[in-house]
Amino acid sequence: MALLIEDYLQVLPNYTFPDRIIQKAMGAYDIAEHTPAFSIDERSRDLAEAIMWDAAAGIVNGGAQRKQIGNRSITTAALQTSQQDRAAWQAKAKALRAKWNAEVPTVEILQISDFTELW
Repeated sequence: MALLIEDYLQVLPNYTFPDRIIQKAMGAYDIAEHTPAFSIDERSRDLAEAIMWDAAAGIVNGGAQRKQIGNRSITTAALQTSQQDRAAWQAKAKALRAKWNAEVPTVEILQISDFTELW
């Protein structure tokens, strides 16, 4: 089975980006949902990936979250990123854009208005 673009754009192994962030990165380059990642032209794929690295660099550290539903509870792991992590992720985004001589798109990818996705 081919790797779908939605999975390819999950750039961090220990963090799952909300679907709306993935969709914004795809939409910035007119990438259709459920498309095999390596069937997309390399430029669009790289530039969508750059948006995801920018989004990763914007993640703030968070403590573990616990959500109680009846007699069950779910606890998520704490996310800790260093300034060096964020700098490396920004460098990856910059390198991908430099490869294609592209500017930062005007996608408002990092503006979070609904925090419930992070709970």
